Amino acid sequence: MQKKLRTFIFAMLASVLMLPTWGVSAADSPVDQDLANFFGYDWGASNPYPTPYDINGAPGFVPFNDVMKGYGDKSKVLENGKFSQVAAEITNTAKVPQAGALWSTHQLDLTKNFHARMQFYLSDVNDVADVADVADGIAFAMTGQKPEKAMGDTADGGDLGIWGKQSNGQYKLPRSFAIAIDTEANVDTGKPAWDYAIYNQVKYNNAGTTVTPRDNDKHKEDNFIAYGYPGMDAQYAQPQITTTISDNWGDYPVTVAPQILAFGGDGNSYGDGAAAKNGIGGFDFVPKDALNNHAWHELNLDYTYANGEGTLTYTVTLKNTDGTAQGSPITETVKWTDAKIQKIFGGTKVNWGFTGRTGLKHENGVVAFQQIPGLLDTTSETLILDSTRSKELKSLVLGGQGMQVFRIGYKPTNSLQSWPAVAGGKLSAILKAGKNYGFVVSDDGKVHGLYNHTGDEEYTYTPDSGDIKTYKGPDGKSVRYVTEVRIKNELPGFSKANSYPDYDWELVYAPVVAIGTDSSVGTEAMGTVGGDNGLTSVSGTLTVPHNFVLSLDSVPSFDFGKLTVGDIMSGFTNHPGTVSNSLAFSASEENNIQISASMSSFNFGPSYTPGSTAVKFTYNGAERELTDNGEATSVYAGSPKNLTSAVTNASLNMPKGLQGAKAGLYNSTITWTLEQTPTADASSAN
Repeated sequence: MQKKLRTFIFAMLASVLMLPTWGVSAADSPVDQDLANFFGYDWGASNPYPTPYDINGAPGFVPFNDVMKGYGDKSKVLENGKFSQVAAEITNTAKVPQAGALWSTHQLDLTKNFHARMQFYLSDVNDVADVADVADGIAFAMTGQKPEKAMGDTADGGDLGIWGKQSNGQYKLPRSFAIAIDTEANVDTGKPAWDYAIYNQVKYNNAGTTVTPRDNDKHKEDNFIAYGYPGMDAQYAQPQITTTISDNWGDYPVTVAPQILAFGGDGNSYGDGAAAKNGIGGFDFVPKDALNNHAWHELNLDYTYANGEGTLTYTVTLKNTDGTAQGSPITETVKWTDAKIQKIFGGTKVNWGFTGRTGLKHENGVVAFQQIPGLLDTTSETLILDSTRSKELKSLVLGGQGMQVFRIGYKPTNSLQSWPAVAGGKLSAILKAGKNYGFVVSDDGKVHGLYNHTGDEEYTYTPDSGDIKTYKGPDGKSVRYVTEVRIKNELPGFSKANSYPDYDWELVYAPVVAIGTDSSVGTEAMGTVGGDNGLTSVSGTLTVPHNFVLSLDSVPSFDFGKLTVGDIMSGFTNHPGTVSNSLAFSASEENNIQISASMSSFNFGPSYTPGSTAVKFTYNGAERELTDNGEATSVYAGSPKNLTSAVTNASLNMPKGLQGAKAGLYNSTITWTLEQTPTADASSAN
């Protein structure tokens, strides 16, 4: 008698939900006044300059007081009419020539990290002059020897208040590093031709000077952004240059020795033998009028210090008047060992500020700050936790829920002021859900979250009904959500009086639901936290959710060969059989699974009792047993991770005493069931 078991596969199928396409639409204006109002910032109705552009979803300026002091003809700190300073005006169009400088009232420590984000405006705001008559630019500078006046030759706007004479050190900014934002090509060899080695490749030695227009003179109409060391002799050169002058009687060659800035790179060389030098600093060209276009441009500074070396990276993003970027940002990085810091600055403490000059042309040079260098040392990060807030979620199924935490840090030992500056002040926050997430809106129409500085406190946010969206998960359940949460004047501030040696942290939690699976998202801008003297932007790379997966891909069949009627009537145990196919499945790893099987009766005859026959086998290292009573039996329950798919060691067990057995083919059908349901907290921690 041959007995063969047939297998019937039963699988649960995962539903597929098509999500709406995400997109970003351009704003009508580069300034959202609602943002500034939310944080309590006021640019000032009488301010002659346009409001600085929003950056990363935050106001482009913060009010400040007692941070900068002006020096020179017209340099001043601009107020908003409400006793708050909002910008620094280095030069203006009130007169020419003009010298200006604004220096910090505090020092930066070059053995500590700092970050700054500013915007600068270089134009004739009153259109007094044609754009061709707008010059000369401004410079950001750090100095170990702050001057108590605006530097520079009052007859020469090209020095920007930083460059000076090599021979006697007159006018040059001592012990300094500077970023020059230059709107005028000063290449006239009849006077200090500061920019000559930018627009020309200059090589000189005792045999003479070779001058080659850079890139076939294609940059002659361009402006530039350069960095250098105004107080160091190596920044300057004075080559002998043969040029041509013209008068009514003709053209005449003449040899001159103008002072030029000895910038490095691009083939420049200065001098002979051991005294030869390749220059220091560097430069980048920008298109003509890209700076003088009545727009705000962005300057970011990042300074880190570690293992006896400081690294400064500056990035300049030029903007159009609608706030969009002009081309790619300009980025340069310099590194200073401890020895170089001493050589350049004479110590580790520096003042920072802006200088500017005009010669015979007009220019408004203005700077606003979103993050002021050295004022506040803040940091932030965001990630997804499980609903208990006890572990980070490294994997999250679509439709699963968790808690997004925004960690806001403030370092009192590196900050000059508390945050906010006013005693007992509160912080405000605009928090953004990632592209693949939404903040969960409860049945009462509110987002219920927590913040924790010294203990859990609840907050609620009531969004406009029109901002609430609905997501339907793979389990068919609907969740309402919003993409933004606003907390106004509620979060506890940070005090500089606290003695934390490192960062003092405040945690803000908001419930989230996974609504997308876009793996290309990367790092996202995810909100802003601000007080009366500064903002910090939150960004992060969140766990990418994945689709809910559940399918049986393969199930085993068992064959126990030929048995005689006598075998069945006398019964047996552990009769060996063969196994075809494995027990394989696909399942999301966030939840445990349940694999069960039911085996129908062999029905050997009228006297046969269902449940008398059993099939035994090994799965995932343990022996399993199914009886033919038609009832579901658990084969495995637990995590779907790292399971083996092999089914081995099959055997058949039958009791003795079965009467009336007849020869024939007897079958039992095994029905396999795989179960897993995404829950409200479909999560897993690694």
